[in-house]
Amino acid sequence: MSRTGGFSLVAVIFFMLIVGSLLTMALRLGAQSQQAGVLQLDEARAFQAAQTGLEWALNRLQAGGCPPSPTTFSVAGDLAPFAVTVNCSSRVYSEQGSPVTIFELDAVASRGTLGATPDFVARRVQMTVQGP
Repeated sequence: MSRTGGFSLVAVIFFMLIVGSLLTMALRLGAQSQQAGVLQLDEARAFQAAQTGLEWALNRLQAGGCPPSPTTFSVAGDLAPFAVTVNCSSRVYSEQGSPVTIFELDAVASRGTLGATPDFVARRVQMTVQGP
């Protein structure tokens, strides 16, 4: 084997290591990007589930006041794995001699257990409305 052939072999091995490292990095980046997309979708679903809780509470308010607090329920369809907890509180204020009731609604949608489930996700939405 000539001296030039040995140098070529070293160059080829070095080139293969660089290409292999680049491919590994590209695969890792792709996997992280996919995982980030899945988490963003789960966050959006959690937000929609929490919004569902607020809408449910508003419906109960129109039917006659605060629902029992806290109330926990599961939602159906694409939001099925989420548990929604709704809290409602009210305060009565006097405005120009007339009583005004203010309702504070708080809905939390979550899936999994914080610290125990790697894909745990939760969202909280709040709303303040004036009652009749």
